[in-house]
Amino acid sequence: MKFSRPFHLLRAVLPALLLIIPASPAHAEGWTASDPKPVRTTKSKTGPVIAIVIDDAGLNRARTERAMKLGVPLTMAFMTYAPNLDAQSEMARRLGHDIFLHVPMEAMADSEDTGPQPLLTGLPAADFRERLNWNLARLKGYVGVNNHMGSRFTADREGMNRLMAELARRDLIFLESRTTSETQARPAAASSNVPLLRRDVFIDNDRDLESIKRQLDLAVRIARQKGYAIAIGHPRPWTLTALEAWLPDARANGITFIPVTAILRSDMHLASTKQ
Repeated sequence: MKFSRPFHLLRAVLPALLLIIPASPAHAEGWTASDPKPVRTTKSKTGPVIAIVIDDAGLNRARTERAMKLGVPLTMAFMTYAPNLDAQSEMARRLGHDIFLHVPMEAMADSEDTGPQPLLTGLPAADFRERLNWNLARLKGYVGVNNHMGSRFTADREGMNRLMAELARRDLIFLESRTTSETQARPAAASSNVPLLRRDVFIDNDRDLESIKRQLDLAVRIARQKGYAIAIGHPRPWTLTALEAWLPDARANGITFIPVTAILRSDMHLASTKQ
C-alpha cells in the first residue's frame, strides 16, 4: 500500500536491524509497508544509530561497488547522469541498501558544474517539469531524492514547492543535504506532506583520513545526543579507506548502522524536527 497523507511512520524494531538486511525498496511510484504504526521511542535501545549516505554513487563503478561492500546497510544516492544505473542499483538492492536518486540542483556560484539537467530557479513551469521528469526517469526502484549541490535552488521556495509537489505525487522521501542555511526544504516538504530527513554531518569535505575520522566521531556524538545521525560521504578513495578502518571498531563499540528509511520507521527523527 502507498503511504497515506499526512505521512504515517512505519513500525521498526531497531535491534533487529543488526541481524537482517532491509527489504528491497518499492518502485519509484511508491514505498510499501506492512504496518504504519510508529514505535514510541526517540532513541535506539542498542546505542547510537548512524545512517551513512553515499552521494555521487554510480559515477565511478569500481568505487561505488567498493562502498556497497563496506559490510553495513547504507543509503546509496545514485547520480542521475551516471552510466549503467539499473545494473548498479540492482547490486545495491541485492546487498540491502536504500536507493536514492541524487538530483542536480542549482548552486549559488554560477561557476559550479552541477552536471546536465539541473533544477534551476526561475524556470517556466513546463521547462521545470521537463527537467524534473528527466531526472526522475533515470532510475527505477528508488525510495527518495536528495540534492546534488543546490544551495541556490533549495533556498527558493517556489522551486522547492514545485519539487515537493511532484515528490508527494510519487510518494517519495526527500533527504536534504543542507548546503545552505537559507534552505526552504522543511516548509516546502510540510506543505506537500513529504517525509523529510536532513543531513547532520559531511564526513569528507577534507580528504585527509584524520579529518574524516573526526567527522565520523562527530556523527557518533550527535547520535548519542538525539538518537541518530545522518552522515553524508562520497565514494572517494580516501573516504572509503577511512570507513573501512573505522567501521569495525564503531560496530564493536555498539554503533548501529541503518539505511535512512529505517529512521522513518521509528520515531527517532521526531526528536529533531524542531532543529
